[in-house]
Order: sequence, then structure tokens, then C-alpha cells
Amino acid sequence: VRPDDQSGAGGVEQLLDTALKGTPGVSVAERARDGYVIPGSQREDTPVVNGRDVKLTIDADLQWYAQNALAKQVTGVGAESGTAVVLEVATGKVRAAASYPTFDPNDLADAKKASLGNYAFNDAFEPGSTGKLMTMAAALEQKVITPDTGVIVPPRLPRAGTSFKDNEPHGVENMTATGVLAKSSNMGTILIGERVTPQVMESYYRKFGIGAKTPVGFPGESAGLLAAAKDWVSTRRYTILFGQGYAVTAIQQAGVFQTIANKGVRVPPSLLEGTVDDSGTFIPSAPTTPSRVVTQDTAVKLSRMMEEVTGQNGTASAARIKGYRVAGKTGTADRYDDKLKRYNGFTASFIGFAPAEAPKYVVAVFIQKPSAGMFGGMLAGPVFNQIMTYLLERTGAPPSPKSNLDYHVWAEKPLSPNDPQVISNARAQRDGL
Repeated sequence: VRPDDQSGAGGVEQLLDTALKGTPGVSVAERARDGYVIPGSQREDTPVVNGRDVKLTIDADLQWYAQNALAKQVTGVGAESGTAVVLEVATGKVRAAASYPTFDPNDLADAKKASLGNYAFNDAFEPGSTGKLMTMAAALEQKVITPDTGVIVPPRLPRAGTSFKDNEPHGVENMTATGVLAKSSNMGTILIGERVTPQVMESYYRKFGIGAKTPVGFPGESAGLLAAAKDWVSTRRYTILFGQGYAVTAIQQAGVFQTIANKGVRVPPSLLEGTVDDSGTFIPSAPTTPSRVVTQDTAVKLSRMMEEVTGQNGTASAARIKGYRVAGKTGTADRYDDKLKRYNGFTASFIGFAPAEAPKYVVAVFIQKPSAGMFGGMLAGPVFNQIMTYLLERTGAPPSPKSNLDYHVWAEKPLSPNDPQVISNARAQRDGL
């Protein structure tokens, strides 16, 4: 008797197939007409080794809640798809990985091919302004800015033969670095990011986990795409700084924010809690290896800067949660269509954590190609709010105290004509850079 050799066809079942299936037993012998085994005819007898039960890091109740909140928003705004990821800050464990549209595993014939995986691991896209977090982290770490460094943001910024602008037209604005993040200024981010060489900037992006698959090893997982610094030429030199020109997955980008929430220490994501053997013994999985990406000082400053994103001058009022300090970042990115070979539609996102002073979870929400609206604060912010509020209430998190770090969005004093940045801007304007 040789049993059918069935294997997991996809997703977690395929990922953990070896642990789940065990080893089939095989018995080869001759039988008489009455069905009994003929003594001495047995040529092979391999006992069955049962598969192990597996325990995932997924919190079933949280997964259900996130799935429903995401599905409602994706359908409500007529989006093509959506993803919501929840990471535990201290451990990197994936507590929820909601993906919509999804499929019924009992009716694969009716499922669309694109829905068979999990968008959190399989879908690569340009992050847009959530990527500004890494640019700011590198600039703070390299000490080329402080949170209150003044940045003169012009109406247009000439670079690499083109003219960059912000989403909303404006005159000359005297922002701080904090203000650049809060207002999500592309030009301000360029002016800050170009103070760090492409080689150094690339090294920080890679330390954050960009351009490499996670240790999860999810079937079909994308590594995203990040070009080497030597290829950051022409406009790419500048667009990368504000989140266009490279690709990430939802799980990678959530990990960037986990690093900042964890005081600068990256803990790669994990999905397997452990296995249970035949005796009922639980065998925990080995933890992923943490690494420091930025100093605690940089992470604390950046976290406080991110609170202004949900403040009065920020872009994410929908992500505010009464009684709690919320740190986060909105994102609105052009979405590249592989079939059309051109940009088509947007990725709207919000990623954040709360309470900002002592976060336990990072929540990342991505809405792909919405029909109604395009901005991350308006489309992804409300889903973040629902999921994070659920977590705060369930864990009984106490209300946040007032921050002892007071950063400003607008520069108190305009920079003088002799300031190096003013001179640099003037030269760029003159030379058409």
C-alpha cells in the first residue's frame, strides 16, 4: 500500500509542508485471495512518521478584525487590492497579515490567480512618502540635520534637468526638517537627502531590509527592488529619496517602522511560532537575529518627528486616536503596471505605531489603485485607526503623557542669504540642475 503523496499547494501550507506532512508509511507484501498477508512475503515495512502541528505567530482575533476592516475599505473606495500588516515591535512577529481580495481554499477553481498568494509578501510596489522615513533616519544619523534644522522649500526645485514640486502648490516656505516630514514635502526631502551621498544612503536602505527577502520565506515572496548607488543617476538620484524609483513589499516597509519603534533595532519578521511533536511537546522556533540600524537617539527623535504627521499641521488627521500619541507617515505613490508597462493608478498608505512613547505594535495599511481618492492619510489612515484602536483597547494601554520633546513644523527664523542651503539652491537654479 503506497499512500498518495499530497503536498501544500501554496501559502503557509506550502511554506511548512515538510513539518506538516511527516513521512508516509509504506507496506509492501503479497496477499492471499482472502485478503490476508501471506506470511514471509513482506518485503518493505516503513512505519508512519506523523507530521507536526504548527503554531503561527498570527493572532486569530486580530487577523479577523484587520481582514474585515481592510475588506470594507478596499470595496468602499473601489480599490484593486489592499494589505494590512501588524508587527510586534519587540519581536518582529507577524500578528496579522490581511490581504484582500482573498480566496476560499476549498474552492480554488473559482479563485483569481492574483489572489492566491498574500499581497503582504508577494506584491512589490513603490512606497512613496512612507519611504521618506529612511531618508530622514540617514540624515539624522549622519548628523547633517536635526529635527529643527531650517529648510527653505521653494515653489519648484530644479534638479537633473527637470523641475520637482510638491503635491500642493505653494510659495517659498520656511520649514524645519520635522515640518518637511509632517507636510510630506518632496522638495524638502530632496534638500535634506542630498546632503547624504548615494552610497551612504543606499547602505541605510539595505540595513532597513530593503531589496532582500525576509527570513519568513513565504512562497512567491518578492525581494522588492533597490538599485545599487552607482545606478542612482539622473532623476532617480532624487526620486528615491521620497519613495519612487525602488520597490518594496508591505512586510518590508512595515519592518522599517518596526525598527524606529524599537529604538533603532531591526528584528526581521517571523511567521512561525513553533511546532508540536507527537508527544505534545511545543518546540519554539529560533528567534530572528536583531541588528541595530540607527542609534536610540536618532530613533527617538524621528519617532517624535513622526508624531507631527498626525498633528494639526500634518497629513494624517484620520489616523489620530484620542488620548494617545500616534507616530506615523502617510504615503501616496504612483503605481507601475507591469502589463501596461507604464504608471497607472496609485498606492495609498499609512504606517504607524501607538502609543508613540511605548509602542507594542506597528500597523501598516496599503490600498492599491483606488477609484475614489488617492491620498494615504484619507484612504489608509482610517483603517490604521480602526486596527490600532482595537489593539490599544484590547491591551488596556494607558493614555499617553505629554511629550518632553517640542519640535516645530515651521522654522522660527528664515535662513540668511549666506546660509549654505540658500547658496546651494541659488547655484542649482542658476545651473538648471
